[in-house]
Amino acid sequence: MKITKLKTIARFCIVASLVAVISQGCATMKEVQTETLDTTPGEALVHGKVVNIVQLKKDASLLKQFGGSLIGAMIGGQVGGGSTQYIVGTAGAFIGQDVVNNLYGSMVDKLEVEDANGKSYEFLIQGHGFRVTDKVIITVKDDKVSSVIHESLYKAHAIK
Repeated sequence: MKITKLKTIARFCIVASLVAVISQGCATMKEVQTETLDTTPGEALVHGKVVNIVQLKKDASLLKQFGGSLIGAMIGGQVGGGSTQYIVGTAGAFIGQDVVNNLYGSMVDKLEVEDANGKSYEFLIQGHGFRVTDKVIITVKDDKVSSVIHESLYKAHAIK
């Protein structure tokens, strides 16, 4: 009987961990490269200017989030008995995921660039020297930005 209860708790911990990770960790935006332009075929060069920069906390990898939520669910599942055990285990899964995100997440900037036609592009970058009103060139394919560079650097490379 005790082994059956442990298996049930283990299954619950895995499910609670997956729910925690899926509910919070799936909507991520990919970081783009800076200071060099992506030159793969099909990429369009778009001239624009930076209109907004927002600093964001990027979550840890999904694997780390899953591990944190699994450990949190296991620890929380040890508290109480009956339905309380499942409630605290679920809370532990979310808390464990949050702890991992705080430890292993990173700060990134979300840039918003607007082209001459007023079309806006948003993307994440890390460690840059961009400011609002800077003129930039981005590479775009299927409305997704893959790289960004200051317009002045692009012109300097083109002259060489």
